[in-house]
Amino acid sequence: MKVSLWTDKKLIKGAEPVFLKGHKKTGILLFHGWSSSPQELNPDYVPSTAKYLNSLGYTVYIPLRIGQGTRAEDLDGLHWEDWVDDARKHFDLFLKEVDRVIVGGMSMGGQLALKISVERPVVGVIAMGTPVFMNMDPLFRVWAWLNRKNRKMMHKRYLPQDREIAMKKIHYIEYPAYQLYENAKASWEIRKILPEVKAPILVVHSANDNVVDPMSAKYLLKKVGSKDKQLFWVKNSYHSFTTDRNSGVASKVMGDFVNRISR
Repeated sequence: MKVSLWTDKKLIKGAEPVFLKGHKKTGILLFHGWSSSPQELNPDYVPSTAKYLNSLGYTVYIPLRIGQGTRAEDLDGLHWEDWVDDARKHFDLFLKEVDRVIVGGMSMGGQLALKISVERPVVGVIAMGTPVFMNMDPLFRVWAWLNRKNRKMMHKRYLPQDREIAMKKIHYIEYPAYQLYENAKASWEIRKILPEVKAPILVVHSANDNVVDPMSAKYLLKKVGSKDKQLFWVKNSYHSFTTDRNSGVASKVMGDFVNRISR
């Protein structure tokens, strides 16, 4: 498959899209998180979720989302609706390569997977670390609203115990301040459509999530319209658990889910 890029700018090394060909008719489309890159789901320093799922015979595609993988300033001007439209294009492109699609994603990538699942034919959904509520959510919402028109660049802050792992990720360490509002808006929009999510769903969330309130996982499981739904807690990992020590454990659970629903 000719992988689609949103830009002809020079990419950060390691931020390239991932396409791993498999022999099965079902493919897996994964979206990385906000300000991140495909490496989030295909790291080389812990067991890779993408490579594990591909080893089971599935074609795996992790596109580089619009505005990502170059420089943080390229996020300026982008909104939730732009990322949804971008996700639709990648789904339609991937469906030309496989007969059926399972869609998933990390963090905002999980929100995009949920959105796509109500608009496109999918076999199942994998929602990883997907935000409905942020840690200190009331404060976050106020801060996001106050910065909704602020385009000044802001730096991310990391807890000491998370900094080492976070610095291994290929991602932006700064962002336009108004992007906080776009993240909040994404969570609001996703809450509205959860009853419309009917496909089998696996919710995977870090029990120690330092960014997204773990209550989000329980809320998702309760509100989705799916009859086939499952929740798995990843222990001793931070928000992007696919880049942390227990990524292999989480990948195995995802593989079991994918094998079951794609029979």
